[in-house]
Amino acid sequence: MGDNVDLPDRNGVRTPMQWDATVNGGFSTHPQPWVPVIDREPFSPASVNVAQQMSTDGSLWQQTRDLIDLRKREKVFQSNEFTLLENTDEQVMLFMRGSEKDVMLCAHNLGAEAVSLKIDLPVYENHKLADLLTKRAFQFNSQTLELSLEAYESLFLKPS
Repeated sequence: MGDNVDLPDRNGVRTPMQWDATVNGGFSTHPQPWVPVIDREPFSPASVNVAQQMSTDGSLWQQTRDLIDLRKREKVFQSNEFTLLENTDEQVMLFMRGSEKDVMLCAHNLGAEAVSLKIDLPVYENHKLADLLTKRAFQFNSQTLELSLEAYESLFLKPS
């Protein structure tokens, strides 16, 4: 929800959870909790709280819930099989995850600049892949996939 840099030691990051927009963020009915609720904008309970996050499309709470649902639904995220793929761009991490029957290509741009790259994977010759998060489709041209990744973008591609 935010940090209170005015508190000593590590208490600044141990502020109470702001459950709603009421006094003390719904964390406590005591007039003065041991650790104070953040009362300054933009992190006050009136502006940031769990109830508001739960009812706002695209909020961090909603995105986290969707990612947890995706992990439970997709068995490939439960696999520990991992193969790092070589590429020429140092800010991009590429790897395959999963087993023979359920495999996923993961592409992560870890840099602050957009990048374009070509990936050669004979196993996917002329296949279509779809990103599990955005549903965007990608087509292999023969054995090559051309990708453009925005800064800090990640794609989780499975055959569609």
